[in-house]
Amino acid sequence: RLVRGEIRLVGLLRTGLDGAVSVERVQLLAVSLAVVGAYLLQVANEIDVVLAKHRLPEPSEWVLAGLGGSNVFFLLIKSLRNGAWRGML
Repeated sequence: RLVRGEIRLVGLLRTGLDGAVSVERVQLLAVSLAVVGAYLLQVANEIDVVLAKHRLPEPSEWVLAGLGGSNVFFLLIKSLRNGAWRGML
């Protein structure tokens, strides 16, 4: 559907409030792409094992930590922008 243009990507990296580029969305996309690339390199380096065992290798701890940290950062900044912490602090 993405290739056929059924899913619109216009404004994907912008905030809904003022249309400015969202730092948290840019970092989330960049970290996600970097982690996927690193994992694909790991799979390519272990392709003989992957083919022999018919399963993908376990992702390394730094991959999981990177994705987790990136998502925490995204959610924290998004909640701060939306005022979720107002009245709690």
